[in-house]
Parts: sequence; structure tokens; C-alpha cells
Amino acid sequence: MEVDEAWTHVNPYGRFELDMNSRLDLDLSIRATVPGPRTPQDEEAATPA
Repeated sequence: MEVDEAWTHVNPYGRFELDMNSRLDLDLSIRATVPGPRTPQDEEAATPA
């Protein structure tokens, strides 16, 4: 697939300017839970009877 030189300046997502010297004010007291590995019992529970 060749890139058409006439379209290389087009950015379909717009322009985003990032300030790499500032930080996001995130609430770090809220922890995301990560699910553990699946077990065969989980597979059986998910299967409709």
C-alpha cells in the first residue's frame, strides 16, 4: 500500500498539544481491581444451561 504524498499532512484526529511539564490530578486512592486468572469453574458458570 503506497502513501499518497498529497494526504500526508492530514490528521483525522485533530491536533493535541501536550504539556509534558505538568501532571494529571488523579485520585490515586481509588484502586482498579485486576481480575485473577479464570478457572474451569468460571467457564462452567458462564455457559448457559
